[in-house]
Amino acid sequence: MQYLELKDILSFAQNIAIEGNGNGHYIAATLIEDLYSEEEIKVVYPRHIFPREEYQKKSEILVFLDDKLCIVTADNKEYDVTIIKYQEIRKVNYKANRYEQDPAVLIIELSNGSEIILDSNQDCNVHWVFKYNSKIKQVFHLFK
Repeated sequence: MQYLELKDILSFAQNIAIEGNGNGHYIAATLIEDLYSEEEIKVVYPRHIFPREEYQKKSEILVFLDDKLCIVTADNKEYDVTIIKYQEIRKVNYKANRYEQDPAVLIIELSNGSEIILDSNQDCNVHWVFKYNSKIKQVFHLFK
């Protein structure tokens, strides 16, 4: 999964055998592939795809499009799709360190007061922090 794109997530999810995680990400990625074309997708941000004990929760993939965010949450049995229009975003806060190997955080505050937090330290394992930092920066550039 070199670039963390949808096709890479599909391929990776097929090959991992963790309870819930591999299947959940495969189900979520397949659904996203059915909903949107590659041209429509600006950034794909998977959460909890790498094997870690604390990732025994539902898989989640965030898809940033031109005017909305699609969040697909899935496990082996069911999936949930949430669409958030960018008009519902009140504030975006990007925190990073000048050293790319250190974690980055993006906090997206919605008009209803809830937050979506992208955190490279929490959303992946230590080996992928650099690539997740890059994804977080890509998402931030959508809102600047």
